[in-house]
Amino acid sequence: MQLANAQAKDLWRTIGAHCSSRHSIAPWRVQSHAAILLGDHEVTGSAVHFQTGDDRSSWTVQMTTADGRLIMLNIEFEHERYDRDEEQQPIHQHQPVKATVIEAWSRRLRDAAALDILSAQSARDAFQQPVFDRVDVGELRLKFNDGASVALVCDQTAMYDPDEKSRADVFVAAIREHSGL
Repeated sequence: MQLANAQAKDLWRTIGAHCSSRHSIAPWRVQSHAAILLGDHEVTGSAVHFQTGDDRSSWTVQMTTADGRLIMLNIEFEHERYDRDEEQQPIHQHQPVKATVIEAWSRRLRDAAALDILSAQSARDAFQQPVFDRVDVGELRLKFNDGASVALVCDQTAMYDPDEKSRADVFVAAIREHSGL
């Protein structure tokens, strides 16, 4: 499938930034799948969850777009700690790691019916002191008019990095803006 964006370098920089967790960059297969789902639309927010263990790795990428869509991508790899660095190891060039797409879709946010926020707590600073002008939220679930729902992977109650929390704020704000919730 031909990518519509003429500015290829900018596209891959954007995709790479929105497919990265705090410590890892998603494998090329995750980034290329995200690019196909994104098309030529601008990303307005994103959340990423990288989970590894038991000889498996899972990448979940969620992005909001300027035209009001939510992109959901979940790919599982049969290799522990599988990220872009691991993917570039010579052994994987000759023996690619098996990947399974668990979910890959795009939905209009205007079709969202509810945003559940099941956890909220006072934010804490680097010294674990309460920050009174901020509340961290977690266990977010977006429900659609047709009954479908998706768990959002931007749990601030499990984050300690201020940049991660800010990224989650931008992502949730974009969902609220386009869904009216």
